[in-house]
Amino acid sequence: MKRLLVLTLALVLTLSVGYGTMASTIGIGATEGLTVELYKQIDPSVDPVTITGYYGLNEQLQLSLGYTTKDKKNNDDAYLTLGARYAFVENIAVYFEYNDYEKEPGTKFGLRGKYSVSDQLALVGDLNFNKIDDYDWTEIKGQAEYGFNDMVVGNIGFKYSKDDNDSATDIIAGIEVYPIEQVYAFLDYTIVDTKGADDTIEFGIGYSF
Repeated sequence: MKRLLVLTLALVLTLSVGYGTMASTIGIGATEGLTVELYKQIDPSVDPVTITGYYGLNEQLQLSLGYTTKDKKNNDDAYLTLGARYAFVENIAVYFEYNDYEKEPGTKFGLRGKYSVSDQLALVGDLNFNKIDDYDWTEIKGQAEYGFNDMVVGNIGFKYSKDDNDSATDIIAGIEVYPIEQVYAFLDYTIVDTKGADDTIEFGIGYSF
């Protein structure tokens, strides 16, 4: 059933015609003001919920503060995440994140860019380097984002992860909707490349003040 969902999303992205804003899941610049987002993995269901506040100081600089609740099943503590993103040109941004997951300092440095193919279609790339204590890994993301109309954006792409011992390539498809100007919601489906791991479905909803 999960694989049918992702194939359906891919087919819709391929065949649909729309107008559209380019907004989907990988941002570059910032929107002035405060946005609050709630995120959770719903299948397989897990305990943690992440609540993040994003504050845009201007169209280039965004700061964020996130709180992830305790994972009772794995006995993991709740933790905070601090982040910043700066678009130094219109379509390229650098970003940084820090978290205290399992009381071990974790950091992420990244660079992302977006190229608009048309008013409806954009291609996005993201390269980031991650470190938690003595463990580090690299991620590369690439995706196509398609605006069907002013309320719906779809995306499909991949995430490649590599550490000193292994590598994996996940396939991700999702949809983001804007029922009203200040509210958005998204649903992402990931085909997980790691042996023995389940595919995942993640849901989020946000409100801009």
